Amino acid sequence: MTKIFIAGSISIQMLDEPVTKRINKMIDQGYEIILGDADGIDKAVQEYLNSKNYGKVTVYHSGKKPRNNLGNWQTNSVITEHKFGTRAFFTAKDLVLANDADIGVMLWDKQSTGTLKNIIELINQHKKVTVFLQEERKFQRVYNTDELLLITQKMSESSLKNANKKIKIFERIESLKREQLQPSFL
Repeated sequence: MTKIFIAGSISIQMLDEPVTKRINKMIDQGYEIILGDADGIDKAVQEYLNSKNYGKVTVYHSGKKPRNNLGNWQTNSVITEHKFGTRAFFTAKDLVLANDADIGVMLWDKQSTGTLKNIIELINQHKKVTVFLQEERKFQRVYNTDELLLITQKMSESSLKNANKKIKIFERIESLKREQLQPSFL
């Protein structure tokens, strides 16, 4: 069964109509939806899925119990050695989510480095990612580094500098480019 990882910027508190339409298609097709337990998009998506009484949901969390599990769905507790309460502690689950997903749907405010990191991780694993650009209220596919560069060009200069400081965005893009240029021998 196809697993779709939905995540996004914590600053986004509500789902736009194009997003709910996309989630409705996932529900209609019976996809398994995996997501985190944070406030912001995680909680907004949980609220929506719960309102639809959708059961094919797994909530991933770091630590003993999820911060949000509004539908009392199945959970996946991610073990991490990072200190409780740190960004690294709470984002450890994102790597597991990316690993477990077949497809990613990211809802992005063009600032969140966590969401950007998820996009990069999914591309690195050769998985399809669709990004909802909040300000533009539209979806854009991001399947490779060229498409990743297109969405990073939409960031403000200060957001891009912040992304480079926090997650070394320029190094990550260069690394992805080098990897995509490597011949694959099967």
